[in-house]
Amino acid sequence: MVRTLRRARELAAEGHYSLAEWLALLERYGHRCGYCGAAKSLLTRKKVAFIEFDVAKNPALRQEMWDRAGVGSTFPQIFIGEIHVGGCDELYALDRQGKLDALLAGEKADS
Repeated sequence: MVRTLRRARELAAEGHYSLAEWLALLERYGHRCGYCGAAKSLLTRKKVAFIEFDVAKNPALRQEMWDRAGVGSTFPQIFIGEIHVGGCDELYALDRQGKLDALLAGEKADS
């Protein structure tokens, strides 16, 4: 997470993100696709601040995503703090199970 926060600070300094955005709890690696849009829509409806990294345009960020989520991972890949949620389907599954709000509040979701 430290490396990611360091990168987020650099992006904020370059004007890509505001200081408030890089302080957000949730990160989403993705690009413009239906699943990315659906994940973003759910998080927006829940009024969750998040950092969005467009890995389609930045190979270094794509590699960082793969380092954290596993090579060959699909888009988007979502992390809440150090917890790897997975993709859009996993995010919606947590919400349906009533576990997403607790996870966003900092509680560990039971499997």
